[in-house]
Amino acid sequence: MSQTIGKANTSAPSPARRGARPPRKDRDQADYQRRLRAAGIKEDECPEDMDAFRLQLARQIAMFVNHWHGCPERICRRNRGCMAPDIHCANVPRPSPEEVARDWPKVQFEVRSALNKILAERAAEVEACEEEELQRVLAKRRQKDG
Repeated sequence: MSQTIGKANTSAPSPARRGARPPRKDRDQADYQRRLRAAGIKEDECPEDMDAFRLQLARQIAMFVNHWHGCPERICRRNRGCMAPDIHCANVPRPSPEEVARDWPKVQFEVRSALNKILAERAAEVEACEEEELQRVLAKRRQKDG
C-alpha cells in the first residue's frame, strides 16, 4: 500500500519551484529593512539629539536610494546594498560647495512644498474625522432627546 506524503501531484507547482520571486518593490523594501537592521537603525526609535536625528535621517536616505553597485566600501558589498557608513554613499560624487550654494534654495523649496502638501492632506483628513465624530455625537443626542 503506497502512501502519498504532502500534496498530490495534481496541484500547480509552488512559486518557489516555478522560480517566481516576490514583486520587485517588496524585495527592495525587504532588502532596505534588512540593511537598516544590519546598520543598527530602528525606524520606530528617534534619537533625542537633533544632530543625531539629522545624521540618522541622512544615512537612511542614502541607504534607501541605494547606489551600491561597484561600491568601494566593503560593508556595502557584504550587505549587497548601500550602508552609507560615512553618512554619504561612496558611489555618489559629492557636489562642490558652489553647486550646493546654487541648488540648495531649490531643494529647500521642493521639500517645503512637499511637506505643505502632506500637512494639508492630513489636516483635511483630521477635519473629516472631526466632522464625522461631531455628526455621530449629534445623532446620539437627537436619539436621546427624541
